[in-house]
Amino acid sequence: MQRWFLLVIVAFAIFTVVSPTEMWPTTDLKRSRRNVPACEPFHVCFSDQDCRGGTCVGINIGKCNCYECINNTICSNDDACGGLSKACGKRTHRCNCYKGFVKNGLLGTYDEVMKQCVDKFCVPDTHSCFGLPCNSGLCYCYVL
Repeated sequence: MQRWFLLVIVAFAIFTVVSPTEMWPTTDLKRSRRNVPACEPFHVCFSDQDCRGGTCVGINIGKCNCYECINNTICSNDDACGGLSKACGKRTHRCNCYKGFVKNGLLGTYDEVMKQCVDKFCVPDTHSCFGLPCNSGLCYCYVL
């Protein structure tokens, strides 16, 4: 009983004299992480840099999504053709994706044109993919 009582008194004295930060100091690593925005799980990303310490996971991330244009889709403008500029036929009002790619400077057979398009890196929200969207991924954040 006396030992238990003595232990309680010593513990009380330690906690009242020493502040919690002195007993359990924060490391420099913890301090530096407070100022850096953390990785946000499932955030839309186009590269690992968008994930702030995590990894951008997906298929063909940061490359043109060339399959947004679907041939023979009824269109009134290029938006209906996945955004591919010059793909909507003015007379037919149908998407001609191959013609759109050729008018944008890609040459070869349909398969060659698609390969050139799929391998092309893009910048989101620009015309770097001839109006087509960029493939995005989702952030995977590591748990430490």
